[in-house]
Amino acid sequence: MTLRDRTQAAPPNAVTVNTCDDLATLLSGTKTPGSIRVRGAMHSVRDSIIPDSATPTTVTLGTEFQTTQFDTQNFPRANIGGGVRLGGDPDEGVPASVGMLNWLATASPEPGWSVPDLGGITHQSVGGFLSTGSSGGSLDASLDDAIVGIQFMDGTGQVHNVTAADGDLWNAIGVSMGLFGVITQITINPVPRCAIKGTESTFVIGSNLAPFQPFQGGPTGLEQYLRDQNYCRVMWWPQSGVNKMVSWTASRVPIPDKFKPIPYQEIGDPDEDPAAGWPPEIEKVLLPRLVTAVLDNLPAILGLLFEHRDELPDDFYEFIERTINTIITEKGEGLQRIWDQASSSEVQQFGVDLYFSLLGNRVNDPLAKAIFTTLFTDEPTFETTWSPLIMKGVFLIDDADKKVPGAQQFIDYGDLGLPMDNQISDRLMPTEFTELWIPLDQTVPVMQALAKQYANGYSATGTYACELYATKASPFWMSPAYGTDVLRVDVFWFGRNGDQTPQSFYQQFWDLLKPFNFRPHWGKYLPPPATYGKTYYQGVYPHFQDFLDLRATYDPYQIFVTDYWRQQLGIEEPS
Repeated sequence: MTLRDRTQAAPPNAVTVNTCDDLATLLSGTKTPGSIRVRGAMHSVRDSIIPDSATPTTVTLGTEFQTTQFDTQNFPRANIGGGVRLGGDPDEGVPASVGMLNWLATASPEPGWSVPDLGGITHQSVGGFLSTGSSGGSLDASLDDAIVGIQFMDGTGQVHNVTAADGDLWNAIGVSMGLFGVITQITINPVPRCAIKGTESTFVIGSNLAPFQPFQGGPTGLEQYLRDQNYCRVMWWPQSGVNKMVSWTASRVPIPDKFKPIPYQEIGDPDEDPAAGWPPEIEKVLLPRLVTAVLDNLPAILGLLFEHRDELPDDFYEFIERTINTIITEKGEGLQRIWDQASSSEVQQFGVDLYFSLLGNRVNDPLAKAIFTTLFTDEPTFETTWSPLIMKGVFLIDDADKKVPGAQQFIDYGDLGLPMDNQISDRLMPTEFTELWIPLDQTVPVMQALAKQYANGYSATGTYACELYATKASPFWMSPAYGTDVLRVDVFWFGRNGDQTPQSFYQQFWDLLKPFNFRPHWGKYLPPPATYGKTYYQGVYPHFQDFLDLRATYDPYQIFVTDYWRQQLGIEEPS
């Protein structure tokens, strides 16, 4: 079992390019296929950026591409460098203060400016977010709505300034996976900064308290529910005995006078005892078993902790150290005293990390297997008894069971509240994704197909969640939402699972949803090109060949085409 975080190893041949002239020199000086790739926030699947099997020059966009400025002739139109982050990235030490959103909010008098919609996080670079077709969860707002210009430098070092008036080139460059060239700048028409007011509720599927019926159509179904919200996302925990969903919804509202935000709290509540109301079996059965598991495997646990000391933040290391010392010296009698440490959302994330790391390595790792067996006895007992108890009694407490305040209510600035997953650390809760976008009018049969698949047990559900949300149609040819509103099925995979690969787990969902002509998010795990690839994409993207033909015009030497993209899109070797 490993505690290693999902950091991206430093790519080979990395260079930082600070000016357009230097970038043009670099691009025009090579004719070698696959020799140049741009690194943004490294949030996408690594092979889609920098394949381990290749050694391209990895370009980070520096000074000149990190600028933000208003167009004084067309205020509030703004030019944003392609290398600017949307927000901050604590795992890479990038403060939110240097991001596009903070600049828009503070660079002019209150209330400032923003964009119509945002994804769940804002770590990404502007160019990377655009290139992969990323989007938020809304059918009436999209970041695409604000974009009025895209500047890119092609594979020969030439700069192009593109707008919607350019027709096909505009439609092709908007979502282009870095295969046309380097996005050096975008121009946006921002919207006045607003607030969002929302609710998060947890409910049993099919209960009277459920805000929608996920497997039905009509006015009470999921499709209509998604259409009725300004912003929405649903988390589905499909494990047997759990059968719950968590709905997050928000509406745009004017920023109140003397505004005092009440931010959304994704994990935990710093003002409450996290163990209050937990099932008694946690304290009476699992805690004593945990003490036994730690004492029985103490040398291996200490070795693991020492091996990865440098990867753990000091407060987490100290928390684990204090817990182990308490178990050693007091045989667990003092564990109740240190529950207070779990009142911090970060420490709770760490507990979730350890829980899912244990589950994800319980088959192939001897230490994880030993601890799992001591805690839960065996696989059937875990799946039928302990997993539902922990998920329902610790992670997913029904609103009806909460004494105060019931469903969580929040109000915040839109640019701070819409990216609700910014609170989750990529180090502590590393998550991989495959995300399949399907025409929204197929919501009912898609949900029914997923439910039938999940009925096969843990081999189908895994230990993690599935995210559901919607996105409005896009004009960009290679957007997964091209020409149609979509339901997005985002299947999660815990990043420290060692018993299986994400691809092997995702294969069942690619095959299950293929009849619905899904289009995948380009920055996440894609189905294998041997059975999907060019033939499949030609069938689901009407302008797929048009995209490839234009791409060849602007990158004639294929300097941006790595083997990964050659295989995925069926791009032929240069003659």
